[in-house]
Amino acid sequence: MIKRGIVLRIIGIALLVMVSGLSIISPATATEPPGFIKKVPIKEQPTDPQVLQAITVAGVDKEYVELVKDYGLRSEGTTPYSRVYADKKSNLHFLEVSQLPMVDAQGDRLSPGWFLLGGKYYNNSADKVFNSLFIAEVDGLQVSLQVKDDQPDGIKAGEQVVYTPQLFIGGKEIKAPPEPTLLSVDPVNPNYQYNVLEWNYGIATRRMRIIEGIYQERWILNSNPYGVVEVRHNLLGDLPIELGTAWDAEGNLL
Repeated sequence: MIKRGIVLRIIGIALLVMVSGLSIISPATATEPPGFIKKVPIKEQPTDPQVLQAITVAGVDKEYVELVKDYGLRSEGTTPYSRVYADKKSNLHFLEVSQLPMVDAQGDRLSPGWFLLGGKYYNNSADKVFNSLFIAEVDGLQVSLQVKDDQPDGIKAGEQVVYTPQLFIGGKEIKAPPEPTLLSVDPVNPNYQYNVLEWNYGIATRRMRIIEGIYQERWILNSNPYGVVEVRHNLLGDLPIELGTAWDAEGNLL
């Protein structure tokens, strides 16, 4: 007797059982017909716009394009800056290139983002859910940055800097609530989530953004300040910080 809701496997037979109006098929064997090519799971298919465009131009179905060489270390025959996909039908290969490294010095995938712990924001977690090339800690308005591994440009592991910026307009200091807001979506690139911290100064907005291999801080004036704008970073430490430039609302360099 067959119990309702149970699919039995019998050698040489594909058994079909009806359960509440649904059809459940249990094949007798896992063999596929000659020439059958299995589709690549959606989560494993390429998502990069340039790669998808190249796939379309080549007349290839992305459902059969799989990752054959992921980002990795040069010592392992891979590179932090590119990965390779291949079409299972035609064996055409597609190269995805990044301007930024996608893995750290240990070969672990970089995963930029902020998380709150004990009233402070961090960007590295022990389980690698959050993983960056540098160690950052945000305590109110103060930021601490430390390099994890030696960098190609000569910066050494352990170099660090701590700073607490101040905003002055017309010689008067403008203050903001010390606790930042963690934005759910990156205003610059919506493909990133929870990677931007924001402080509201009223007339200005301070944003701290991290992506793979890069830490950026941006000050945005929300209206005409009618005065000289000055940001004092109050830097302490041996890690050099590259100070940026300013543009007006029309994109003109100030």
